[in-house]
Amino acid sequence: MHQHGVVEDRRQLAGWRNAVVIAFAIGGVSLAAWGPRLPELRLELGVDIGTIGLMLGGVTIGSIGGLLGAAPLLRRLGGLTAVVVLVPAAIAVIGTAAAVHSVPLAAVGFVVAGAGIGSLDVMANVEGTAIEALAGRTLLPLMHAAWSGGAALGAGIARPLRVARHHPVGAAPR
Repeated sequence: MHQHGVVEDRRQLAGWRNAVVIAFAIGGVSLAAWGPRLPELRLELGVDIGTIGLMLGGVTIGSIGGLLGAAPLLRRLGGLTAVVVLVPAAIAVIGTAAAVHSVPLAAVGFVVAGAGIGSLDVMANVEGTAIEALAGRTLLPLMHAAWSGGAALGAGIARPLRVARHHPVGAAPR
């Protein structure tokens, strides 16, 4: 990509498109992978269903903040840099929020994860729209399908990871 954000050739455009498709897929994986862990997390934290529900509301609150804060981040960092920063940050925060053993830390982690998810959603869609304009064809459905595929993958890998955590290789099942 040219320093002013202008794509110089079709190969660069395809690379940019692929990176945004991957960002959408990672967004789906990161959101869905921790869902199957919620019952176990609830037990580890010693909270009832209502409390874990309130904590999950923090994801929504954070997401709204992320959606509203995405435009200033885009202006400050540019779309590509913002997406490259937010994808690993969202994954790290979600992983941390699902692994802590403190109700306040998990609740804050859910809010921060929601902010990352909301911001990433806006930024990936802005980048996707720019790619569509330059490509001269509709590509956002493909990108959103990558998010759905990532969500299915995330939910699918969560179970084997949970089992592996409780039954390490070579250990007898409980």
